[in-house]
Amino acid sequence: METEFQSPDQIDVDAAAATAPTVAEVQAGITQAVAALIAWVLSCQTLTFYEFETQLVPQVLALGRLFIQLFLCQREEQFQTAHPQPEPGYQRQGPIARQVGTLFGKVRYWRTYYFRPGDGYYPLDVALGLTSDGFSMALRSCAARVATKVSYAQTVLLLTLFLHWSPAQGSLEGMVLGLGRHTGAWFAQAPAPEGDGEVLVLQLDSKATPTATDAELEQRRGPRAPNPHPGSQRHRGRACWGRSSKPERTTMSGAPTMSGLWPSSGNW
Repeated sequence: METEFQSPDQIDVDAAAATAPTVAEVQAGITQAVAALIAWVLSCQTLTFYEFETQLVPQVLALGRLFIQLFLCQREEQFQTAHPQPEPGYQRQGPIARQVGTLFGKVRYWRTYYFRPGDGYYPLDVALGLTSDGFSMALRSCAARVATKVSYAQTVLLLTLFLHWSPAQGSLEGMVLGLGRHTGAWFAQAPAPEGDGEVLVLQLDSKATPTATDAELEQRRGPRAPNPHPGSQRHRGRACWGRSSKPERTTMSGAPTMSGLWPSSGNW
């Protein structure tokens, strides 16, 4: 009889818990998951390589989530040891659970909250550079790069294909717009590529969505020669236009003709 193993993807690291796990508990879970994965590999005696590879990927991703949880857990314990008391004027609350989206999937972790009337923050998130949108910088950078090549819907499909999960389309749009706000400042201070030689810049007006900044528009503006024909060019010289003097064709009865509308034979 075959032994039933608990693979890493069966260990739910995102499940809600009443209390935050300790580093020792997470480490024991990783040891159990690695042993289970090894046992599963040794039991794959009838699988084809395609079946083995496709079943291995989600288990490796699950192991990655466990290692991320271990990292976050030990950093929180390190912070609590180094800061037994909150900052002056703040009160301590927590640890409070939260999920963060990563390249390996969503990971649940716990961190301390400092607050005072009208203000509050999570010191661990600040120290690690985790933003309030709930996504890691690596995932945000990857998703934004893909979204600049294809639509948001296609980005969801591609991320799901390779990462086995994806943020929603609205979240992807927020990532792109959020990172896009810093592109102007980055290009303004970024040096020219080394050994790139002379750079020829061509600006084409294709009547698309206006993207020029105020600084770029200011550089385009300059003194212009006086316009000999002020006003709209479309209506220039309208006063000189004359109306056609061609008389209207009429029949003997005085009614206007409608040539080309009736059959020549008079039959319908």
